[in-house]
Amino acid sequence: MNSREFRRPQPGGSEADLWRDAQAWERGHISQPSVPAENIVHVKRPHSPDRLSENRHPSTQTHRPVSPPVSAAVLKDTVSERDPHARPTFDPPQRSALAFPAVFKAQFEPSAEPAPAANPSVPTAKKRSLFARQVARKDQPITARHPNPGASEALGVSSFILQGSGLTERPGEAQVIHNENVARLGRMTSEEIQRERNDLCQQMSSQTLAFVTTLRQKKMAASAGKSSSPATPSPLALSEPETMDVSIPSTSTPPPLSKAANEMSTNFGNLGRVEKEKLAWMADIPEGSAGSNPTPTDGYSARFDFQGRLVPLSEDIPVQAGLHHHGEEEKRAGYTVEELLILARSRNPQQKVLALDTLAQIVKRFKQGTLDGILDQNLVDQVIRSDIFFIMRTSLDDPAPSIREATLLLFRHLLDNPEDELMLDFHYTSTYGHCQPSLASKAWSDPSQRAEMQETMAELKDDELLKLDVILGLLRMDLLQRFAYILNQLEPTASAKKNILATVIRIARHSLSAASQIVHHEMLMKSIMSVMFTDTDTVCRQLAAKVVRILIARNRSLLVNITKTHDIKPFLLKYLALESENGKLTGETFRLWDTCLQYGECADIFSDLFPILMKYLLSIRGATDPMSMNQQETSPWTLERPLLTALLFKVLNSCILTDAIPWNQLQEVVNVLQIVYQNLVSLLRNGSLLCSDAIQEGSVFGSCSQALASGILRYANERGPLDLIPVLNEMATKIIVPFLKSGQSSRLVGKLKQFSAFLSLDKDGRERDTENLVSLSAISWQGELVRTLNKQSPFPVLNGLTRVLFCIVKITQNGAMKLSIAQWVQAKALAEYLVQVCQCSHGSIHSNWFLDEEISFLFYCVLLRTETLPNEVGSTWQLAHVLMSKCQVKHSELLKNLAERVVFKVDQTLVEHGLLGMRMNESVGKSNSLEALQNLQDVRALYMRHLPRSHGRFPILFQQSTVIQTLSVSNNGEILLPSDWIYVPLIQLSRPELQREQIPKESGSRQVELSLQWIYICLLMRPLTSIPEVTLHFSRLATLLLSNETFFLDSVIGQWLSLDLTQVLRDTQGLLDFSQAIPGIESAKEFYQELCGQYAAVSYGDKLFSLFLILPTSGKNTHLRLTLWKDYTENLRLMQLDPQDLPQGFSVNSFCCGKDLDASSLRSYASAILLGVINPKRNPLLFQIAQNNIMLAQDSEDQAVRAAFHQVEAKLYDMDVFKK
Repeated sequence: MNSREFRRPQPGGSEADLWRDAQAWERGHISQPSVPAENIVHVKRPHSPDRLSENRHPSTQTHRPVSPPVSAAVLKDTVSERDPHARPTFDPPQRSALAFPAVFKAQFEPSAEPAPAANPSVPTAKKRSLFARQVARKDQPITARHPNPGASEALGVSSFILQGSGLTERPGEAQVIHNENVARLGRMTSEEIQRERNDLCQQMSSQTLAFVTTLRQKKMAASAGKSSSPATPSPLALSEPETMDVSIPSTSTPPPLSKAANEMSTNFGNLGRVEKEKLAWMADIPEGSAGSNPTPTDGYSARFDFQGRLVPLSEDIPVQAGLHHHGEEEKRAGYTVEELLILARSRNPQQKVLALDTLAQIVKRFKQGTLDGILDQNLVDQVIRSDIFFIMRTSLDDPAPSIREATLLLFRHLLDNPEDELMLDFHYTSTYGHCQPSLASKAWSDPSQRAEMQETMAELKDDELLKLDVILGLLRMDLLQRFAYILNQLEPTASAKKNILATVIRIARHSLSAASQIVHHEMLMKSIMSVMFTDTDTVCRQLAAKVVRILIARNRSLLVNITKTHDIKPFLLKYLALESENGKLTGETFRLWDTCLQYGECADIFSDLFPILMKYLLSIRGATDPMSMNQQETSPWTLERPLLTALLFKVLNSCILTDAIPWNQLQEVVNVLQIVYQNLVSLLRNGSLLCSDAIQEGSVFGSCSQALASGILRYANERGPLDLIPVLNEMATKIIVPFLKSGQSSRLVGKLKQFSAFLSLDKDGRERDTENLVSLSAISWQGELVRTLNKQSPFPVLNGLTRVLFCIVKITQNGAMKLSIAQWVQAKALAEYLVQVCQCSHGSIHSNWFLDEEISFLFYCVLLRTETLPNEVGSTWQLAHVLMSKCQVKHSELLKNLAERVVFKVDQTLVEHGLLGMRMNESVGKSNSLEALQNLQDVRALYMRHLPRSHGRFPILFQQSTVIQTLSVSNNGEILLPSDWIYVPLIQLSRPELQREQIPKESGSRQVELSLQWIYICLLMRPLTSIPEVTLHFSRLATLLLSNETFFLDSVIGQWLSLDLTQVLRDTQGLLDFSQAIPGIESAKEFYQELCGQYAAVSYGDKLFSLFLILPTSGKNTHLRLTLWKDYTENLRLMQLDPQDLPQGFSVNSFCCGKDLDASSLRSYASAILLGVINPKRNPLLFQIAQNNIMLAQDSEDQAVRAAFHQVEAKLYDMDVFKK
């Protein structure tokens, strides 16, 4: 090759320059081959004889110093940094637990390949690839840093011919040189050989010397295994030529190549030399499928296919499916989440897209509940904590559209929950469907934690903020800005737009601050409005309209901001007039208009839409007419007709409730609604389906009932009830009463217990959520819809029916109608359902967002019972009391009505019928009951101050609409009041941080007295039945003793506290269980220790306080018993209780340990007696408890207990603890 250096193409070079350089390179590379210096032992230089050749002149041997050959090998130490022939070398691969093998890392070192020769006549040797040289270096048994001394000494004393792959085939020339060298060595003395060898070693570089030494070591190691000859050969034993094989055997045998790999190596000329290590990935999978061990006991890694399905361990999938390209568990098909997360970091677009798409499908199936109970960790949490959002955010900047598409899909499935959104849209037709949830993280939902986050948010890094709240972290990462750029500049596909809009909807549901950022992002809002008005894809327009609706529902100010810059009325007018081909878009337009009507906005377009609305109504009336059902096929609404019908009724209900639309424009609408309702009831009675989908049937009937009930109340308010009564009596007599007596009504009522969420044992699907990313979980645990959303659920129909029944009864006061309703309410199936609801205390799904229909149905059942069953006020009161603890934040108006109409009207209902007096006479007498009832007005005022305030509209009676500021609830289904809400005033006194304002001591005493009186009445009306419930109420009463004020020392408060304690423990038979978790108490032991400390500080030996201290040590509460007798012995001295002071059901035996007695407890009892802490006169109850437990130790099977007893037995006999 020519000596000139070939330069890289220059930026300013022309095509002619490039072509000239290429031809020069070809000439130098092909026509002037070179021979590497290392391929043969020694080659004569053209102008100087070999130093060991016989033809060399003698004077040259002795008098002229030997000059080293000028070659790249000799000058390597000097010019290594400028060596143009440097080749990259690779570190050997290391075994690891990673899903994919580590790549070879290149390190540029001076090349071990032969340098190009200057003589064009010498042929070049075939180059070895980087991979082959790396494998050769890896398999060397001994490195050059630790040479074998024997091998080092053997250098230069004999001649060898190198053989091996990669060397030029020139056996003749090498043999001639070898013979000359052997002959010359034979004539030299050993001293001459040693001197020449030393000169040669000095001329060679250290790296070249190490290379030759290593080759010699391999040869000696190979010969040592075949014979017992010395490692260092004799310098005289050179008669026969020896050869050295420089081919390096692999330390590990590569797997046999597959048939395809062998065909590749033989059919293609450039693969003549097969490197098996490279083709190992193409080898066949070893015998033995994944099904050889189908039932492991320790679990196994979860692997998924490309559709996100979990691949069973026993399933044998062919390798052609592409699911075996992973390093670990090569026999199993599918990819783990860890492998996909690594692959998502790939720079290869196909690999990246495949990983992102597969992760999206896995997350989607996880949220659908198909993996519940299978995985040992939360899959979404695992993905979020892997810093995947940083990869996704940078992927949005990728120029490849496929990568952006896959990233947007993963964003949607990680943040959004399609099933929740689908159910929210369907659920919109319910009474509270217009209310929207807030899906903020748990840290942001808690006011105290939110304040702390706002203070420290600026100091948090992006990854730290993502761990606290995913949405806030993404907003800081300018996700909205990137969405706006994609929508405006990159012309995304329809699927990309859908994913962006769905993600924006989820961000808007987070909080008001997140929604405000969207509204005030000018570019993004402009893009959303452009999609909403002009996009060609119907689904994209629907999602854009939904974004606007969710933003408007956040706050009235956002509605004003949006309508100020974008007029949405033309959009409403346009798409409300469309027919079935745009049914989904029309449905979303109905929801958008209804949301505006809730604020009293956009009511002026009612007159413009009146012809269209009446057209729809008349079409529905004809389609539901039992006499002309065949006309249903000619209706302009086909597949979307049921949903649009329900949404139409929902919008009409909002139009009726707002005073912005005058009654004269609504009267005709209400008249048609009445006819439609009668048609629907007739169809239900005859067993005919209203539509092909049963779930749509319930929504149609429920929304129609809701609109008709509002119309009846609006009519009565506008015109008076006189003209309305005859019409309602006729409808009730001819239509409703026959339905109540029909078999279809009985079948609907019979399904109540089956589809009740309160009576189900289903597990709440929100357990799949993470703290930084929450959902509504319309799908409960293990993939089932919440029962009230089931298409066979009777609650939508029965809720609408009871709503209309209450309006009719309230206005007409028809005795016959009341009798029919009373018989229906007292039906066996309905009565059993209501009783079980009152008694149920289990279930984790009671706070789910989608329980509106069941809660509303129970509410109207309470109201119907108060109107039609005056003799059953006791059971009605219990139902109302229980329902108050099941109402959610959006049901605050229901709660307020229950409190005012039923719960706090005890003085006007129960006393009049003697029920309350009868129960009170069993315990303390009628005088105390009457005293408590006389203060009910003050009690009601006290508790109404603690009930949450409502922002909604009164649900059952029409009133002038107030200014509503928001339609969004601050949580995702949390209940308003806990099950023990009657203790709220007491808990606030014991925990000052919960008080809204400072309460004076005098006011606090009055508040405590009223609360205790109300608790007493509630316990009389609804006795406690289960041990956990009794323990909960006992702990709530005990919180009064932890107050900063000693209220219990007040004689009146002490009396009522004693009465409450008696009622709590009335039917417990001496059992309290503090071993189970108690709501609101993190640790029962810590709570009891706090109680013991308070007793020592302020009790003065009060007997009532002493009861609260000794009762928790009964039964199996061994940990509390040991705490009192061992850690708080000073309290024992103050507890001057007698056995007669114990409540009903408790005795001395209730505090005996029995088989749970251990040596430590025995020593505590004995020490209390021996040290004089307790004695029979001052502490009779405690002394008997200690005495009985000590006597049990005599017969204990525990050797440690008997040994401890024998240690104190004599002393106890001396003190007459028990007779000999």
